Amino acid sequence: MKYLLENEIQTKIYFPPVHLTTLYRNLFGYKGEEFTVAENLSKRVLSLPMYPALKKGEMDYIVEKIEKFIS
Repeated sequence: MKYLLENEIQTKIYFPPVHLTTLYRNLFGYKGEEFTVAENLSKRVLSLPMYPALKKGEMDYIVEKIEKFIS
């Protein structure tokens, strides 16, 4: 996330684990560590920019930066 942000590419955590949302915390008292696989994945999966007005050049830039980071 830091590398992408430094390259002006915003990302977000793709999804919070459902059991850690306010509703489930309040209803069932979940505090974390109950579903460790979901919690671990939520920390590692990012949402990349995607929206109808995203231009091909912007997509190419995102792909280029990700490829550079991986290699």
